[in-house]
Amino acid sequence: MLTNSLNKAWVLTFTDLVSLLLTFFVMLFAMSTPPNLKTSPEILLVQGLSSSNTSLVQTFPKRSVNLDYLYHVLLEKPLQIKDASLQLEKDTLILSLPITVSSDPSEFISDSNQTENIQSLGYILNNLSNKIAIRTTSDLNNIEQALGFSAQIANLLKQGGYVDAIPVYAFLGLEEKPYIDILIYPYTKETSL
Repeated sequence: MLTNSLNKAWVLTFTDLVSLLLTFFVMLFAMSTPPNLKTSPEILLVQGLSSSNTSLVQTFPKRSVNLDYLYHVLLEKPLQIKDASLQLEKDTLILSLPITVSSDPSEFISDSNQTENIQSLGYILNNLSNKIAIRTTSDLNNIEQALGFSAQIANLLKQGGYVDAIPVYAFLGLEEKPYIDILIYPYTKETSL
């Protein structure tokens, strides 16, 4: 009986060795970096990409920042833009800038602090991956000046570092005072791959 148990003692040592080897190779695999996966030509054709050496990592768009989170962050550290208001609608974060229509459209940005604050907003918005647009609302008599103000705001955002295109929309409204809204959308900017 003793010889029979001694003959099978090697099985315990063997299972320990196999378990340790399996653990070793699983750890090696877990610590390795996987190769950059290449997409097949069929997927590239469907996506409209022209080069076949585009990696799979490049085909996924960046995630946009959650608007609810961004709203609360901007409320805690308010923007220093004079008389600006921030509101969160269902699918858009709106930063409203009141404007005064006058004979000279450059009067809105004559204050250097106001200019710097809008430029710093451009830097902040460029670091986000959310798409933005500028919407202006005015009556029929002042729509050209309101569009001029919107273009100036877009240029200040660009001077602050915002690199993507900023669409500017104009709406006719019955409001007494025209206003400019910087719209922050919940989806990402279009990026060229």
